[in-house]
Amino acid sequence: MNQATGARPRSIPRRILIVLVSMLVALAGGELVARCWVEGSFAAAIESIHSPNARVEAHDDNGLVLDEDLGFKLSPRVEGVNSRGIRHRELEVPKPDGAKRVLLLGDSVGFPLDGFFADAAAAFPSSATSNVEFINGCVHGYTTYQERVLLERDLNDLGSDVVVLQYCVNDNYRFLHRVTSKGRRLMTLEAKNYLFPTGDGIWPWVAQRSYLVYSVRKLLFDRAAAEQRAWNGMGRAAWDDASWPAEEAELRAIAALVRGAGGELVVLAVPHADQLDAAELAADEELVLRPQRHLARICADLDVHYLDLQPVLRPHVGEGLYVDRLHLSERGHRLAGAALVAELNGLAGLVAAPR
Repeated sequence: MNQATGARPRSIPRRILIVLVSMLVALAGGELVARCWVEGSFAAAIESIHSPNARVEAHDDNGLVLDEDLGFKLSPRVEGVNSRGIRHRELEVPKPDGAKRVLLLGDSVGFPLDGFFADAAAAFPSSATSNVEFINGCVHGYTTYQERVLLERDLNDLGSDVVVLQYCVNDNYRFLHRVTSKGRRLMTLEAKNYLFPTGDGIWPWVAQRSYLVYSVRKLLFDRAAAEQRAWNGMGRAAWDDASWPAEEAELRAIAALVRGAGGELVVLAVPHADQLDAAELAADEELVLRPQRHLARICADLDVHYLDLQPVLRPHVGEGLYVDRLHLSERGHRLAGAALVAELNGLAGLVAAPR
């Protein structure tokens, strides 16, 4: 009896150890399964463990290819994408005599080929004396940093008379997304640090790098998204004053590139739906419009054109301006297009057709 009683305390730590080891094995297995599912293969999953920001090869049929400088770009092997990685016919350089070019740089907000930029293009038809070409250089998932690199490396020799830089509130990152072998776009560690802020220590380090933990946190975040405002969600960096020196540096570099090529820069700011909310604006307008105020100051310092769509769209709240809280609906694009036409009319000799 004493022997049995004496053995019981020794078995309890052993059982606890077995339970802990089993839990660790299950979590490790779950982590590996999550990485295999996201990255597309066992080899890619192992590679992602060694390098949290590994960019493994993307497939052409996803429309994206890897790029050493840009992270990823549109695949030139996809129909409609030219050798420069933008959706346009091959472009003559230098541009033909008498031609004018308007280039749009941006992300998924400006990406639709039938969106606001197409409306603007329709308002400036070519004539016998002036060939006006509108070039949509947007790439979904890009940030201002990537747009600057794309312009500097691949597009500045086009001689664009006007460059329109479309900004939205998730642009204040160097890289917001990276691409997996299955063509999925995952947030970078930089973006995770804003979306899921953590402290120092082992657990925060694991939480930022674990695909399993990230998947659970992202699921919970998405479920709560309807109750979160942009300044607490994906756009959080735009409301952090500390992110703006780097953003301003990119805007200054873009302005210098455009001017150096003989063009004019227009910064077009597309608001998040939350920035049109009357109750939020009444409660704290300074907070709600903080990103646009940073942009207005920077554009004034740089002496470049600034088109803020927040006051354009705000009177039309209730008209279904967004397909989600970030991307414009057809109605939103039409209003944005009309505002862009008014901004471009007269710039670099562009003349809009009478309506």
